[in-house]
Amino acid sequence: MTRRHVMKLHPWNDVVAAAGDLINKGLHVYQQFNCEKCGAKQTMDVPDKLYISGICEECGHETDIVKNGCNYMVHAVTRRAVEAVLKTMGEKKP
Repeated sequence: MTRRHVMKLHPWNDVVAAAGDLINKGLHVYQQFNCEKCGAKQTMDVPDKLYISGICEECGHETDIVKNGCNYMVHAVTRRAVEAVLKTMGEKKP
């Protein structure tokens, strides 16, 4: 069962821009959203792809991610990628 978690969501366009920048630096980005029906935090299983909607694994509801906003998780596997994450965090992007 997915743990219920209040995750800060950011506007779609801001996330697309920030995630695109990280992907261009060689990092893997996994999109995340909160189900608008049950509130379950969801993480997409395909890296480096941003979706406009998502189906909740808990309740089956389809959430409009563009309308509700989203976030992302970064997976850095090389030293260069880790340095890029740290630099980006200093720039205060979502």
